[in-house]
Amino acid sequence: MAQHAHAKKLNYRNIILAGIIVVLIIVLVVLIVSSLGKKTPEPAPTVPDASSVADGSSVYGSEVSSEEISSSEESSEESSSSAPSSSESSSSKPESSSSSGGTTTPTGNYAAMPETPYNYDTTGKTVRNAFDANGEIDLLFPINSTYYITRNFKAAKLETVDGDYKMDYRAAPHCRDMLAAMRSELNSKIRAFSTYRSYSYQEGNFQRKVNKLMNKGYSKTDAYNTAATIVAIPGTSEHQLGLAIDVYIDSLYNKYGELNEHFEETDEYKWLQEHAWEYGFILSYPKDKIKDTGIIYEPWHYRYVGVENAKTIRDSGMLLVQWLESQNIVYVYNGN
Repeated sequence: MAQHAHAKKLNYRNIILAGIIVVLIIVLVVLIVSSLGKKTPEPAPTVPDASSVADGSSVYGSEVSSEEISSSEESSEESSSSAPSSSESSSSKPESSSSSGGTTTPTGNYAAMPETPYNYDTTGKTVRNAFDANGEIDLLFPINSTYYITRNFKAAKLETVDGDYKMDYRAAPHCRDMLAAMRSELNSKIRAFSTYRSYSYQEGNFQRKVNKLMNKGYSKTDAYNTAATIVAIPGTSEHQLGLAIDVYIDSLYNKYGELNEHFEETDEYKWLQEHAWEYGFILSYPKDKIKDTGIIYEPWHYRYVGVENAKTIRDSGMLLVQWLESQNIVYVYNGN
């Protein structure tokens, strides 16, 4: 009888020990599953940096067509002859998740400007909204890496200025008059070479430049940094506002193959230096301001700011953004 009681006691001990082991196993499994299920929080979007661009992938979250466009490295593809008309013809590169070879290459890299509206301290500043009372972009909005537009930006109503090229309706009449004056006074064959561009087209434009440089042997980082001095990063191009025009002459294009500094040797350039302001336009990327703009010299690229503003800014010898800073003016952007 004593032996039977002792055996029963041993059975209880085994049961308790087994129970403890089971509980420990369950706790361990729960901890492992919990740790595997945790996701690393995504970082907040930041201004693009070439170091974030991975080799062998698009500089955007989805691959853009790698189709090449014809141009010299020294010319501006932001002013490419392949720029679309306002109707966004089939030559524009749509956003896509595949390369021209059909291979999907999602990367998650964030190389365009952040999609969230930006703001900063406006204490003691004259604050202007990027959009006027009609919801249209302010004519003096100085689009760049500080003041950029987001993907959902919609340009104001567009009007034809030359051929199929269109601009913001506030700039279009003045642009038409300016082109007509040059043609009449100089017997010129000046024409629009690029005007309004959509956000998606600018993405394709930038990506193609990166691809072209990489095909020449540049690393992804160097290609990105170099491209950014020639083609505006999407969200930072004046063309996206519908307020900029690139002008050129076919004879120069036929000789040099693309927009280049030889335009400054023409009578048309000299005329623009004297008269562009009379039509509300200013030169956006002067030769002596390359360090300030971060963009190559573009004697063919003009931005509409309004006649009165154009004269004031021209007389100041400053860039648009420098003049605004001198006037203590800053902009706020609500993401529209």
